[in-house]
Amino acid sequence: MAPASTAWRRLPASVTRPVHGPDCGNSARDGSSMKHSLAPGLSRTETVTVTTARAIDFLGEKMRVYSTPSMVSDMEYACFRLLGEHLDDAESSVGIHVAMDHMAATPLGQDVRVHVEVTRVDGRKVSFSAEIRDAVEVVGRGSHTRFVIDVEQHLQRIADKRARF
Repeated sequence: MAPASTAWRRLPASVTRPVHGPDCGNSARDGSSMKHSLAPGLSRTETVTVTTARAIDFLGEKMRVYSTPSMVSDMEYACFRLLGEHLDDAESSVGIHVAMDHMAATPLGQDVRVHVEVTRVDGRKVSFSAEIRDAVEVVGRGSHTRFVIDVEQHLQRIADKRARF
């Protein structure tokens, strides 16, 4: 099991964080704005295949298509990974808002491209837009907001809350 400070990231070991200079402060610790490397317009595109784990099953085998919960999850994790490229090792992020329009079906076995873009950076609150498309058309559009956290402080808050149960 990974140490607590890295367990929150769930990033593959091959992902590395960029090195930033001392003038790249972050609001998680010092109250200043986010790092200069994080700015509106940054984007990331990921491709995922609609597998049985990402498809609905309640309409039978012939109607297995990309599920809305999977679309939301794929959008959220693409945002998480994009934001993670601009955080210190002691930081991670948590989702605080999701909105999604699922506009068309994508059959089992097909690929979808999840494109996310930073639309706003407001201190530790980072907003994203998303477009999900298959080979034929746009199948989803959404927005997502994440909040940058100090992992150790967050772990302490959770421990404190757990003690109250």
